[in-house]
Amino acid sequence: MTISAGRLTQKIIFLDKEENELKKVHANIIPISAREQLRNGAEIIQDTYTAKIRYTPNVSASNLIKWNGSIYEILSMTADKENNEIPLAILYSARNAANFK
Repeated sequence: MTISAGRLTQKIIFLDKEENELKKVHANIIPISAREQLRNGAEIIQDTYTAKIRYTPNVSASNLIKWNGSIYEILSMTADKENNEIPLAILYSARNAANFK
């Protein structure tokens, strides 16, 4: 079963490690968890999402994702060519955001 176009309501951009744009795709993004904590006096915010996109060659878990103005790391990525989709788990960490600027 392929992803319905009506569910792909968000645009994401795949980036390489130097933040060069690789590919823009539509995605279905669902929040999974959010966590805030203090560690060594610094506030750490982490948001985890799952995203589904149509199968797209030449993207990998080593890429980054830009969505809503923030940069996300890809935690996991599994290509499902049979169903023409790629489920992703992505993570935003406010503590690490400065590393991507």
